[in-house]
Amino acid sequence: MLAWTAAALAVEVVLVGRSLPALVPLSAGLFLASALLVWRDRRAIAIVLAAIYVFPAIFRMAYGRYHVYFGVLWMAAFLGAMVPDLVRTSSSWRIPLRWRAPLVLFALTIAVSGSLVVWREIDFNPALLGELGSFRVPSAVGGGSPAFSTIWVLRVALVLLLGLLWFDWLFAAFDPLDRGAGLDFHFHNFVVTPLAASALVMAGVAIYQLFVDVTFFNETVYGNIGRASGTLFDANVCGVIAALWIGGFSLWASDRGLGRAATVAGVAIGWLAVWATGSRTAFGAAVIVTACSLIALYKRSMLQSGSPGRQAAARGRPWRPVAAALVAGAALLVVLANLRADVVGPLGRVWATLPGLSVESVSAFVAEMWNRNQYGAVATDMIGQSPWFGVGLGSFHLLVSDFAQLAWPGYILPSDNAQNWYRHQFAELGLVGSLGWIVWVASFAWFVVRPRAGASPSIWVARGMLLAFGAVSLLGMPGQDMAAVVTFWTVAFWFVLLAEPSLVRADPASLLPGRRLQTSLSRSTMALVLLIVAVHGAGTAYLSATWLRVPFRAERLGWPFSYGFYYPEPDGEGGEQRWARRRAVAVVDAPGRWLVLRVSVNHLDLETNPVHARVWLGRTLVLDTELATTTPVVQYVEVPDGHPRVTIETEVNRTVWPRDLGAADQRELGLLVGWRFVDRPPG
Repeated sequence: MLAWTAAALAVEVVLVGRSLPALVPLSAGLFLASALLVWRDRRAIAIVLAAIYVFPAIFRMAYGRYHVYFGVLWMAAFLGAMVPDLVRTSSSWRIPLRWRAPLVLFALTIAVSGSLVVWREIDFNPALLGELGSFRVPSAVGGGSPAFSTIWVLRVALVLLLGLLWFDWLFAAFDPLDRGAGLDFHFHNFVVTPLAASALVMAGVAIYQLFVDVTFFNETVYGNIGRASGTLFDANVCGVIAALWIGGFSLWASDRGLGRAATVAGVAIGWLAVWATGSRTAFGAAVIVTACSLIALYKRSMLQSGSPGRQAAARGRPWRPVAAALVAGAALLVVLANLRADVVGPLGRVWATLPGLSVESVSAFVAEMWNRNQYGAVATDMIGQSPWFGVGLGSFHLLVSDFAQLAWPGYILPSDNAQNWYRHQFAELGLVGSLGWIVWVASFAWFVVRPRAGASPSIWVARGMLLAFGAVSLLGMPGQDMAAVVTFWTVAFWFVLLAEPSLVRADPASLLPGRRLQTSLSRSTMALVLLIVAVHGAGTAYLSATWLRVPFRAERLGWPFSYGFYYPEPDGEGGEQRWARRRAVAVVDAPGRWLVLRVSVNHLDLETNPVHARVWLGRTLVLDTELATTTPVVQYVEVPDGHPRVTIETEVNRTVWPRDLGAADQRELGLLVGWRFVDRPPG
């Protein structure tokens, strides 16, 4: 998985680098530099983490522009920082065995599905990889082009896999049997602190945008509608991350022994940033995190009272800090709700979303929360049409408009996600491909919510952060952003560290001689994992070669698709013909019931070396012959009923380059193809 991720990242860097050539050497340099630094001293990971929330702003200051795809530069540094430990610890994953099988299954599914979808989107033609063209941001971004599809699918896979590798790296960094260079790694010092510092900068910029200038570093659609985006240029992502760090700042300040003042300041900063973004989902997440933090505060007060719970509760002392926090929070909300009108707060947006008191209004509200501007309806349709294997990793964005037009002809639905992380994954991967993440979500959710006698009150803060992320994922897709994903997996590890530290820091002295701290998955478990991946891969490959293949999608929807054919030439009989390269595909209108197909070649050595030519109409092979002369071969092919458009595909075993014969023609000539449609064949 590490090798696949590195290869995918390299391809992504090269493709995105066509818009910014400096990106390729910069990415390679950062990868090597971070790998070397962390190899020498594991604590150097803090440098990479400190840039996570501010990288977009840094990049924009350096190059004057930023697009989410340019985030591959930070991804390169991040992967480079993880490589030394992931390579030198062992060949085994370090995620605890209770979660390892489903997460390894999910990771393998991502790699297999992502590979097949990329192969599908370039129409199984490696020659197109050299013809992807320049990737320009943002004007050339549009579904359907091989460049966009390849870059997008790889990015989706990389975000998911880098998160999984990060979760594994955190456990590897704590392996008591392997201290790397002999340095004691401290999670709070070298992971939490740099993340907290980066989050403070992000939140600080959002607060400046809130109180001073909402367009500062925010010349985006969010700035135009009065919503802060911090240093991420995305108000929703910025809001969700700020909401999580309401709890994160509290835990961090508690661990550093900074006292209540620092905790209150961190929580206030987080809330101000959430309000500045105007994100409704972030507001909901902030409420969940705050509520769980208040529970932690109450439990901590109970412990500090030094009296039994009922007696302390009777005196009312444990409620005093909670009540004070509630009063302070209410006062803060009142102040925020009366800020200047050009800043959009979340409460107004939430209030505008809520239904009325009638049954019809509530029903419409529930339906809209599920369908979410028809994105949910499209996801449901995708699941219905491909329930077992889905439409392919990263394909929801690519296919959402196609499915919408098939369901509601003429309806334009811009590319976006399914507005629900769980539904989105199921639509893309199907039931078979989703087994890994479903099992993990269920098992880890129980691990998070189950009661724990004697646990530290701080566990409630981390629990609230995880519950908030899970709840937000029901209405959005923060899990498709790299910064949010790293935050989530960090909090997940943090919770494990608080709830069951033996999973992280088991005492090596308690192990029997010759026993390792973590064993590998059993052969039967790994065989089952590989079997599920193989079944999912086979199903995805079949769908990719049939109704999800790009030209067949173009045929159904009526959008133009063609490659490998040159400009038309007269055929000498009043019609047209085209030279095709070794392989060529075209989706054409079919005004008649019969296709008249005419093919020929002009190679000089046909008598001794015939050309093997094949032609398909859709998925049907209609011509498979050896051409030993220049005489055209004509064939009549019946067009299937209900096909106003058809896909014509040609392939030859060899081509000729006129330039090799001294001509000025730079084309690659394979098969000379002509086609026309008639109502019936002669005779």
